[in-house]
Order: sequence, then C-alpha cells, then structure tokens
Amino acid sequence: MLVFKAYLIVSALALHVQAIALVPRATALPPEAITVRRFPDGTALENLAVRKDGTILMTSLYTREIFYVDPQNPTNVYSIAIFPPGDTFTSIAEHGDDMFYVVSTSFQPVNHTPTSADTEKVWRFDMSQYSGSGNTSLPLTLVSNVTRGGFLDGLTSINGTGYLLVTDAEQSLIWRINTVTGAYDVSLNSSALAPIGTGAVLPNGTVGTNGVVYRAPYAFFSNTHKKTYGRYVVDSVGRAVEGSLEILGNDTVIDDLQPVHGNGLGAYLTAPIVNQIVYASGTGQTTPVAGVGGPTSVRWGRTKQDRNTLYISSTGDNTAYAGVSDPAAVLDVGRSLSKIELGSSWDDWRV
Repeated sequence: MLVFKAYLIVSALALHVQAIALVPRATALPPEAITVRRFPDGTALENLAVRKDGTILMTSLYTREIFYVDPQNPTNVYSIAIFPPGDTFTSIAEHGDDMFYVVSTSFQPVNHTPTSADTEKVWRFDMSQYSGSGNTSLPLTLVSNVTRGGFLDGLTSINGTGYLLVTDAEQSLIWRINTVTGAYDVSLNSSALAPIGTGAVLPNGTVGTNGVVYRAPYAFFSNTHKKTYGRYVVDSVGRAVEGSLEILGNDTVIDDLQPVHGNGLGAYLTAPIVNQIVYASGTGQTTPVAGVGGPTSVRWGRTKQDRNTLYISSTGDNTAYAGVSDPAAVLDVGRSLSKIELGSSWDDWRV
C-alpha cells in the first residue's frame, strides 16, 4: 500500500511538472516611452545629463537655458542658467563631483549655423551651489575658447582624467579639452567623423560627428549624416590609440547614443528622422525600442531605482529636425523629457 501511494504521489508530481512545462512562457511587452515632463512648444531640448542623486539637467537650444528636473517629482522645472541672445547651449556632461561642463555656440535658429567665427566655447558651473528649488542663474566659468572649432556639439568626460572630449559637427574631429588649463587639441581626426556636403549644420545639411559618450576605455560616437556609430580606444590623456577605430553600425540617422551597460558593443540610438529610440547590437542588427518625437539625447539613470531606465530629451514640434513635414505627425511624447523603463536582464531588454 505504501509503495502504491508513493507511486500515485510520484505520478501526480510528474503530471504537475508536465502541465507546468506546457504553459507557454510569458512574452515581455515592448517598452514604451513615458512622458516625465512636457515642455512648451519651441523649447527644443538638445541634451541631458543625469546627476548621481537622480535629478536631470537639460540644455534648451532656442531658449538658451539649462533646466533642472527631478524625474521623481517633475511638477516643477527650474531654469538654472541662461545665455544672452546670440549664444546657446548644445551639450552638457558631469566631470568631477557635481561639476558640470557645457558647450556653447553662436547660433541662428533659422538655419542652425554659427553666426560668426570664434564662438565655440566650453563652460563650467557648480551644481553643489544649487538648492534644488527655484529659478536661478548659476555663474558660468569659461574653461576653453575653441577658436579652431567649427560647430561643437557632443560632450563627454574622460573619467579619472583632466580631459573632456567634444565632437565637431563641421569637421572630421573630436577635440580634447584640458579642464585645468583650457588648452585644446585633437583627440581623433578621421574620415569616419566627417560631415557630408556643405551648408547649414541642421536640419538637412552637414552634421558629421554628433554624440559622444565615454565608456572606459572607449569613446563611442555617432555620425548623423553618414548614419553610423563607432568607437575608439582613448588613452590616459584623452588621445586616440592608433588603429583602434571601429565602425559598429550603419543605416540609421543618429543624433546621440548611449552604450549598453558593461563592455558590450551595443548602444541605444536617438533616431530623429523615424522618431524612435533604436537598439543597435554593434554587429549589424537594429531593433526599434519605442517612439519619441524628435529624440535628441539619451542617458541611463544613475540611482539604484532607475539604473535600467533610459531618459530622453526631444524637440517634438521641431518638424524639420524630426524629419517630418506635417506637425500633426510628430508624436505627442515629443518636446519633453521622457523615459523608457527597461528590464533588468540582457535577454529581456539588452541593457
């Protein structure tokens, strides 16, 4: 009897396991872009940086401001720095604890070109001096006047050094900036960075190398009108290691990019022509992730809670840059700070 009961128990367990095996594995739903904070028409958010406390700083191209947003409490948006008419901010990056650097250019909103030569500059400001509440005008300290620059665009910190990297959308260059002395020279000069054609930088002209993100020991970069992204090894003083340049993907018009966590080849790309965030594997495959109208920049969250969240700035209603002729075709999530919450495993969402 005991043997028979044991047989029945074993048989029942086997049937239960078999039944479980027949249940199809749940398919994860594709991620969606969620609006964190909508901005007024014409704001044209260009770039963003995430602070270690999770708050976000964003540059606004046409209003010439830097905005502060807490994505956990986005009700209030504060303007913390502003340029007088004639200059504007492009990119922003942290270098050192709460020390932020921004690129400025003299800029014509009509045709997106610098208004004069000798206007490309890098500035510094100290976020530790900001309380986190209220509009203010933090003092900007000039770090470097890049007189040989064409149109400075992307910016990244080479962590653990005294150097920044800055892309030049009009030349085949990524500049190296000494944050102590202000001296600048070339980190990388390559045809892979070159613009195509001549004329206005945006929307349909000569944008070459655009975004840049340092992920040791590589600097990842995008080239907008060559539809490529790649990387090269950076040495301890910010120069390219000879022979290290790789092109990792093509066929997508890219503004900015964010490499995956770890040491992978993949990256998330902002693709303004198709109004998408796109995942590129680095080995030739691309996958649309979520729709965002006119995405301009993408960065990982930095807290434990949002480490696998992508934050995106966008122009939204800037139809020329978004690559559409009908304003109604621009997605509602545009003109905003938005986010895409990804899964915690590589298999789920390729983070």
